[in-house]
Amino acid sequence: MVAKKAMITIVVIGISVIHTLLAQDKSQELVFPIVVSGFLGDTGQSPRFETTFSILNQSNASVPARIQLYTNEGKEVDGGLYAFTIPPNLLFPFSLFYAAIIAGPIPPKVNGWGRLTLLSDASVVAQSEITFFPDPRSIYLPLSSAYTPAVKPTKISQISFVYRPGRRSAVAIVNPSSSQNATVEIRVDRPYAAFGFGNCPILLTLSPRQRLSKFLDELCGAVTGGSLPPEGALVTIASDVPVSVGAIDVFPQGGFTSLPVRTIPDN
Repeated sequence: MVAKKAMITIVVIGISVIHTLLAQDKSQELVFPIVVSGFLGDTGQSPRFETTFSILNQSNASVPARIQLYTNEGKEVDGGLYAFTIPPNLLFPFSLFYAAIIAGPIPPKVNGWGRLTLLSDASVVAQSEITFFPDPRSIYLPLSSAYTPAVKPTKISQISFVYRPGRRSAVAIVNPSSSQNATVEIRVDRPYAAFGFGNCPILLTLSPRQRLSKFLDELCGAVTGGSLPPEGALVTIASDVPVSVGAIDVFPQGGFTSLPVRTIPDN
């Protein structure tokens, strides 16, 4: 009964935020760059993360689909394949946490990414919501949440970065290819800012299906120079094969919010 009520709540939430859904594409495959779910401890009495997928079928026909979850290393998550059919012109909310908890008393921990595959031609809008619940007794009082769109892999993505002391920006880069390595360059352009990063630009190699998830200062080094915050910069992620990118800002109190990612379509 609790799970049923929770799913109804998720439906209501999903409908109320439909105007925030950002990823629209007729591609047969989209990537959720950030998927985090499960309890932080070994029991159900610890804080937890929850990921809810929202998929809007804008077509006049039902669409069979599936979501496959992967670890950061590119391995398929045990029990992480979900198949379903999305009715026409309907928002389909899917809570990873509650789908798992129905199958067992303690849902598995997931920290990785997801691949959404549409098995017929369709126009969809999709996103994931990552939510943090510090109190395990409550399913209605999250500390923070962030929406990240499902994106089509592309060779160039850009993030508008604003530096503020005490706030850290994290980026997730996914190589969805099952066979090709991805050589990725991260560079920071700051035409109107005096601050800099010690290591950027940098080159990275991602193995097939690997996800890299790190704070920007871990990748590019600590911020140096600068005057009074805030100061802005443009982070460009360029790859020799298409990759998918997501980004969030993390606050000292444990809260977080999403960062918009601009994808540049391949020619």
